[in-house]
Amino acid sequence: MKLAAQRVAAAQGDIVIAGVSFVADPDGALYWPEHGLLAVADLHLEKGSSFAARGQLLPPYDTAVTLARLARLIARYAPRAVLARLESEVRAAIALPAVRDRLQKLGLHPVGDSAAEFTPFVATAIKRMSEAARVAGIEPE
Repeated sequence: MKLAAQRVAAAQGDIVIAGVSFVADPDGALYWPEHGLLAVADLHLEKGSSFAARGQLLPPYDTAVTLARLARLIARYAPRAVLARLESEVRAAIALPAVRDRLQKLGLHPVGDSAAEFTPFVATAIKRMSEAARVAGIEPE
């Protein structure tokens, strides 16, 4: 395990409330594994801009830092609602003729599969590529 991941794992803690287990994350979130639910706290979206409008200058990094923190949390826990929304939006975008045409001009062939349909495809591709690497004598570094 990487050092950063070890620190996160060490800092995380299970919390049990009324017999329900949650994971407290040091990035200011509470994750409910049973439901794939992620609750975040202390979001600072455009706080610097808001203060600047009133003459109080703060470093302009609050939104970028908050979005980076959210990205880490989403990558770490893959909350179901976020993934479902992303899947829905991507599928809607791929269905637009202009988007499909642009992707095809770039040599891509969008199919619009769901995550459930795509997961076995990826697993099969990984097995196939792993076997090809083994046959070719390619070793991981």
